[in-house]
Amino acid sequence: MKTDPKHIHRILLFLILFSGSACSRAPQEIQLASPDGRLVVKVTTGDNLRYSLTYDGRTVLEPGRLGIQFSHAPLLGQNLVVRKIEKSSFSETWKPVAAKHSEITNHYNQVVLTLKETSAPRRIFQVEFRAFNDGLAFRYRFPENHNQAEQLVIEEITEFNFGKDAYAWMADYKSFTTHQEEEFVKTRLSDMIWENLVGLPFVVEVEKDLYAAVTEANLRSYAGMYLGAKGSNLFQARLSALPGRDETGEKARVRAGQYSPYRVVMVGEKPGNLVESELIMNLAEPCAFDDISWIRPGMCVWDNWWSGDVKMDTRTIKKFIDFASHMGFPYQLIDWHWYGNPFTDTGEFKPNPDADITTVNPAVDMPHLLEYALEKNVRLWLWLLWDHAEKQMDEAFPLYEQWGIAGVKIDFMTRDDQEMVEWYEKVIRKAAEHHLLLNFHGAYKNTGIERTFPNLMTREGVLGNEYNGWSARITPEHNVTIPFTRMLAGPMD
Repeated sequence: MKTDPKHIHRILLFLILFSGSACSRAPQEIQLASPDGRLVVKVTTGDNLRYSLTYDGRTVLEPGRLGIQFSHAPLLGQNLVVRKIEKSSFSETWKPVAAKHSEITNHYNQVVLTLKETSAPRRIFQVEFRAFNDGLAFRYRFPENHNQAEQLVIEEITEFNFGKDAYAWMADYKSFTTHQEEEFVKTRLSDMIWENLVGLPFVVEVEKDLYAAVTEANLRSYAGMYLGAKGSNLFQARLSALPGRDETGEKARVRAGQYSPYRVVMVGEKPGNLVESELIMNLAEPCAFDDISWIRPGMCVWDNWWSGDVKMDTRTIKKFIDFASHMGFPYQLIDWHWYGNPFTDTGEFKPNPDADITTVNPAVDMPHLLEYALEKNVRLWLWLLWDHAEKQMDEAFPLYEQWGIAGVKIDFMTRDDQEMVEWYEKVIRKAAEHHLLLNFHGAYKNTGIERTFPNLMTREGVLGNEYNGWSARITPEHNVTIPFTRMLAGPMD
């Protein structure tokens, strides 16, 4: 049987065209809608990887770039072809240990894009997008580097392009070394500059009946994110540098296959919709513990530190135990000085090198207080400086468990670089080993990790009522603003 050469030619041409379509070099647009169809994200490839976002056909974000700049490598996010598009849907209902709702619905549509550079070094990486009814989330999956096990991220080219001027509520933290304690000030986008270190959540009134909030979720083994204004109502991610690496700009050490945190854009027709959202919790990993029966959320009385007159003695603490018991609160916090002065006498809040978190201030009869609290159906918490917790947690936490301590409040971290983010998880896990609840002060904002590790009850990272002790910054306006800004990320103390 003879085969027509023209027929063979047509078959070969078809195969060439077909193989080319599977990994097209032409710019592509990939579209993903939320389950209710109202929120739509469009991703385009080509010279730059970009995404945009609409809600009910109205623009929330105009096209903004996506990419990662590694040390000693070209920008990852340029000259890309799509190797694979994987779409899926997911829906579940789960019960948190402590959250705004007793049950949480997690429902989204997802697309995972596998992308390859068309020029050297021809890296392959992924970007994952999730479209929820109440917002968008996306994250990077880092590529292999055949020359080394780890790569250094020096910049993240993640943009949030609002396109037009609008009002937003800005907390300017000014430095990456921060307690994240600032007012969220209503400011026009056009008035913000790169030098403003914009904290998250960053809430924008896109229109009178359309609001967006930019933040991050599932921050683990990576640098905390802030925003910087690039002009024309365009904002870019800014990452905390590794300690001592400010000049080199090294932000995070990452391995092939590791994910970045989710970059989140919450969307609602009114600020209350953002408050009601459980998007941040839904983006965190499920609970890491098999047994959570010992984790019991509840109200806690604070000792008289807040009055500006610290009295660290047995009699005073008993008064607060009595008050907790009278109110039916299960917990009482014993704040600083219970193990002596945690700081040096320089007035610079430097850790006292001689402090010992296993030795109690002689003015405090800890065995008597523990027995007294137990009779009153109250359990005690203890304050710790993070430097001291780092040095002694292996010794102290088992001791606290023997004493019957309920939890620890750890303070003055003032960082969210990758090393500190990893330390948070280290101390959470160590506390859980000894059935200790946790409260972080001097802390960065929530990113949903309290779903993964529910012994983490709450944290500060907010300009709180303690400032009444030395300033007039806690105004009624501030108090009614932070539930719609900082608290969108999670519980605040």
